[in-house]
Amino acid sequence: MKTIAFFTNPIEAEMACEFLRAQGFVTELTNLAAQSAVLGAGNPLSELELRLPDETAAEGARCLRDWQRATDTDGSAEPEPRAPRYVGYDATDWNARERRVERAYRCTILGPLFPVPFVTWYGMYCLVVALRSGETLRFELRRKLRIAAVVGSIFTVVWLVLTVIVFSTWWHALRG
Repeated sequence: MKTIAFFTNPIEAEMACEFLRAQGFVTELTNLAAQSAVLGAGNPLSELELRLPDETAAEGARCLRDWQRATDTDGSAEPEPRAPRYVGYDATDWNARERRVERAYRCTILGPLFPVPFVTWYGMYCLVVALRSGETLRFELRRKLRIAAVVGSIFTVVWLVLTVIVFSTWWHALRG
């Protein structure tokens, strides 16, 4: 077997491997265990090797280069639609309202895990700003908006009640 390409992204490696298999080549990927060692998200310290038998390696490498050139985004060919790229946790093609909804959703899901109310309150702030915005909202984020509104409202009320109880107990202890 001869290595014809190296990949640090396991998804790109699998796509290239499956493309060559669809073209009739016998292929294999090596170092898969090292790649999945970081929660399955890819390991930048380890490279995947795409291998073909020696007799078909040159033809497979040429076919792979042609495919990569055809799907490249340099304007020479029409690229296939790709999943949105992410900057941190936000997709780069989201508008400001969609980013706020995503933050509100994450804060309301993670907020109850923290012993301070600030995460939940920040989630509610993001939710209020997102609700006041006039920008469009994608269908898949509407469910997150509803979940953030319900869960965030419940935990905001819980935090407010707990805060009132703690401060009233503290106030009565100081006065009495």
